[in-house]
Amino acid sequence: MAIIVIETNSSFSLVESNAFRTLMAYCNGRPITISRRTLKRDIQSILYKDLFENLRELREHISTGAKINLTIDAWTSGNKLPFMAITAHWIVTRYERFNTLIGFERLRGSHTAGNMSDVMIKVLDMYQMRESINCITADNAVVNDGIFLDLELEMQDCSQEDGQIRYLAHVLNLAAPTVLKTLRSEAEEREVHLASDDCDDSGHNNEVDPATSLRKLRQIVAKVRSSNILWEALQENVQRKRLDWLVPILDIRVRWNSTYKMIERALYLRPALERLLAVDNTRKFSKARTPLTLSLRDWDTLERVSRILSLFVDATEFASGSTYPTLSSQLPYYQFLQNALHELIESERPMQDDPDPISTTYKICSAADDAYQKLNQYWVKTDSNTGQVIATILDPRMKVQLFKNLQWEANWIENGCEKFMRAFTKRYASRAPIAIQT
Repeated sequence: MAIIVIETNSSFSLVESNAFRTLMAYCNGRPITISRRTLKRDIQSILYKDLFENLRELREHISTGAKINLTIDAWTSGNKLPFMAITAHWIVTRYERFNTLIGFERLRGSHTAGNMSDVMIKVLDMYQMRESINCITADNAVVNDGIFLDLELEMQDCSQEDGQIRYLAHVLNLAAPTVLKTLRSEAEEREVHLASDDCDDSGHNNEVDPATSLRKLRQIVAKVRSSNILWEALQENVQRKRLDWLVPILDIRVRWNSTYKMIERALYLRPALERLLAVDNTRKFSKARTPLTLSLRDWDTLERVSRILSLFVDATEFASGSTYPTLSSQLPYYQFLQNALHELIESERPMQDDPDPISTTYKICSAADDAYQKLNQYWVKTDSNTGQVIATILDPRMKVQLFKNLQWEANWIENGCEKFMRAFTKRYASRAPIAIQT
């Protein structure tokens, strides 16, 4: 019973509902009654049992002199209580992977680096694992840089260059919105306002640029979603064009990938949407203060914006994986994204020496270039990280040869191999020495 509630994220009161008890009686041939308080105790016992087993494995792992990796995150709950979570990750000699929460601490006072590093030190001392930390993964908040600087002073083997792993998915989530910001895209307006015929957008619809194309698409989607007549008309057009019915998506400002999904869904529904806009029996598009339509240039612009955002969507899906290792692929993925953006910029770049700064092509190039610069901002903080270099070299799919295939500088490859050997010698000094061919 407890497992069902946990895995389905159901309310504890589920077990007290008549429908659930009827189902249990039907399955078991007799009624089964359990209260939500009993269910709570059962779930707590499962949680504590797993936690104690993991902590026992953790202590045994530390006692052998092996290393532990950490992930940290801080946030404020809905009722304004700030917390910091610390999770330990390790692999035992039988190649079994473990992870367990070792700290869920209430933060007091300001969220400064000193305050948060003190919390981390307290948790590490509680488990006597100051000297067992290998790498710490965190997002790119400025305060986390300060935490690592404080840890360097408190822990002898802790080094920001060697131990700080920047979460790639968070880097991507910082770079991708710069595309829309550069295009001056208004990513969210209230759906009722967008659908209103009083919505005045006359100052933008006269020119075709990415921001205008996105704005018109949002208004069209909002009108379709708010009108039963347009909704049914679009469904009929989808059937007429022999497409699968998919609901039009309206994006929101705080989720850049929702803008990508809105564009991709509209591109799929394009034949049906074009017919809807052309026929316009209800005149909801033509009688608007500024008539709404999507020209061929609008559709072309939307495809070009989608092409940029798709790079970050694919990379985010990869970096967010939890069933496969991603650390060894972060360095090559950075370069893949930078190369892809560079190629896209070169393909879009205007041929004339003095490009028009208000042209669609110029804005597309500027958006891609700003995303490239944001990636590079974190790339220079990442490419020398010892943990990522070691992970890449140890990955049998990559090894040192990957850096050569990517045509990295010989000095960088040599320095990376030296970092690998220093870490190997320090942690496995009793083993026979090896050499890495560069």
